[in-house]
Amino acid sequence: MNFSTNIKWLLLLTSIAILFITPDLALWLIHTLFELLHALFELIEVTLDEIVEHLFHTDRHTTQIIVFYLMWAMVLYPAYRMFRYCKRRVIELKQTIPCWCQDKKELAKSMWQQQSFIKKCKFISGCFLGALGLSYLVFS
Repeated sequence: MNFSTNIKWLLLLTSIAILFITPDLALWLIHTLFELLHALFELIEVTLDEIVEHLFHTDRHTTQIIVFYLMWAMVLYPAYRMFRYCKRRVIELKQTIPCWCQDKKELAKSMWQQQSFIKKCKFISGCFLGALGLSYLVFS
């Protein structure tokens, strides 16, 4: 892992820790973010109202209708582009995942066959004891 990947993991784990340690702070931050987004939305709407009213010399109702459809276009076009991008990525993943899974399966088989009998027994007993310990923690 390189430095930027470590920073990303550190930020992710810190965010999760903050969420679990102080959920009220996390919820306040989310609420503040939504408030800022709402204020930005209102600012864009008012700006578009003024621009349309100035350019086309329309009354208030007509301006609001034009701005409504403009804002819908501003939302739907990126959503459409994202849909097309995701659709392409899903098709690519459908083609590459079976090959990747097959490669990992072959690698696991070859690594398992290279292990000695003692190491295989250690691995199986470790998995069994781990599952047993986890079931003890869950069901007790």
